[in-house]
Amino acid sequence: MTIRAALVLIAVLAASPLTAQGVPQGTGIPVATSVGLPPMTAPGGVTLTVELGPEAPRAAQDLIRIARPGAPVEDDSGGATFVPVDGAAIIASPAEPGSWELRYVGRENGTERILGSSALTVVGPDYK
Repeated sequence: MTIRAALVLIAVLAASPLTAQGVPQGTGIPVATSVGLPPMTAPGGVTLTVELGPEAPRAAQDLIRIARPGAPVEDDSGGATFVPVDGAAIIASPAEPGSWELRYVGRENGTERILGSSALTVVGPDYK
């Protein structure tokens, strides 16, 4: 390879964005990551133990959020907690009965993405 060809190759590589397979540029959140969460039914205001499998990235800024189905990713109207380094995540169920969504949210470099979700049904005190 000539020096000129090497310089052209270096210039082309320097101008091209580099991405790892499965990682969108600038986010650091793997596209293929999918976190399974168990569906739950609970009364309002109780402590929920959310078991996380080995597929959970458990990055420093990852969250468990509770929001209404269809709400934006940043919605935490039902509550939020950081994902622990190991073990289950602990979060209180919303006080208001109804249909909610339990979400695992990956967050990095200002970008948030729902990596997993499941139904959370909050029932009133008369539920049997």
